[in-house]
Amino acid sequence: MNKSILLTCFGIFSNILFSQVGVQTANPLGNFHVDGKKDNPKTGNTVSLVQEQNDFIITKDAKVGIRNISPNQMLDVNGKTQ
Repeated sequence: MNKSILLTCFGIFSNILFSQVGVQTANPLGNFHVDGKKDNPKTGNTVSLVQEQNDFIITKDAKVGIRNISPNQMLDVNGKTQ
């Protein structure tokens, strides 16, 4: 009995710890992913350059990408500043 409760709790908490949050996307590609124009595909992990231009992402290793879904630095901004 205790073993089944422990396994159930582990299953619930592991799902919470490794979950991803998507805003205007059903397919988040990082821990936190915002799709500005809601134009990313609903499945898969490929996003075109045009679709990527309105995205914001925070990856599992705490890198932030603006207009870039695969940041290489702690803050990676792709595009012109205004």
